[in-house]
This record gives sequence, structure tokens and C-alpha cells, in this order.
Amino acid sequence: MASLSSALPDLGLAVVAIAVGAWALPPLPALFAGLLAALVAVVAAVDRRVFLIPDTAVLALAAGGLVLVALEAGPDERPVALAEAVARGLLAGLLFWSLRAVHRAWRGVEGLGLGDVKLAAAGAPWLAWSSLVPVLELAVVAALVAVLIEAKSRRAGPRLDDMVPFGVFLAPALWLGFLAERSGIIERFSPW
Repeated sequence: MASLSSALPDLGLAVVAIAVGAWALPPLPALFAGLLAALVAVVAAVDRRVFLIPDTAVLALAAGGLVLVALEAGPDERPVALAEAVARGLLAGLLFWSLRAVHRAWRGVEGLGLGDVKLAAAGAPWLAWSSLVPVLELAVVAALVAVLIEAKSRRAGPRLDDMVPFGVFLAPALWLGFLAERSGIIERFSPW
């Protein structure tokens, strides 16, 4: 019973995210926003508790993004759209893997988990090229703010050995990026 009650905030946020997606988006993107919200809730809940991102959720995330790309592209455009989606995933995964390798070489410890690398790669097909950087920035800033708040609450500065479940920040940023992109918010506020 304790594990169910500890999962209630994650379930509640997933339900709210599903409702927001259903309200803000047309039916097909809303359906996929709901799937994304559910997967984000699983990733965040597990990562927050055990510092692990489940491979099954990552695989479902990757598959869901590619299915959405395939459904939205016309038959003639489908191969190019899928190739671009895979390229976004590979680029995001390579970027995170590179950051992981550089940190490990510099500090001698793991600073970014392999689950975070896989999450970035699996989440990138859900977004357009132009949304990737803002989503990653949002996740990093949110994680930094959380670290500072936590350090302030213990009345000490952040420590280099503080563990941060980055999937807790990256997963919801992916959902927010998807929602902002699909609802047209990004177009209204983009300086380009």
C-alpha cells in the first residue's frame, strides 16, 4: 500500500497531463500526448526513487515517437520523416553520451547515467529539430534549480557528489516540448 500511495503524485500528474493534451490538441496528437504523459510518469517515478530509467519505458517511448512520425507523414514522405526522426534520436543520444564520457574522463565518476542517454535518444523523435535544444535547456535549468533548492533546504551549498535523477527533469521537458510544439505555442513565441 505504501508504494501505491507514493506513486499517487505521479499518477495524478499523468492524469492532468493527459487531460491537458486532450483539451489542447487534435485527436491523433492528443492520443500520443497521453501515451507520452504516461511514459513520462513512469520514467520520472522510477528514476526519482531508484535512480534508474526502465529500458521498457525507453523502448516504448522510442517506438511511440516513430509510430507517430509514420502516421503523420504521407506515404511518399514516410521514409524521409522516419530517417529524420531516427537522426534526431541518434544526435541526442550521441550528445548525451559525449557529455557522459567527457564528465567521466574529467572527474573519474559517472555524472550522467546511461539511462539518461537512452531517454534523450528515445525522446528526440517526438520533437522537431527546433525544439530539441529548448527542451534540453529546460531540463537542465529545472535540474539546477532543484539542486539549489535542495541545497538551500539543508543549509549548505550544492556538492559535487550530489546525485540528481535527471530523468525526472528530462522526461517532463519532453512532454512539455511536444505539447508546446503541437499546440502552436512555440510558433507564437519563437523569435525566428
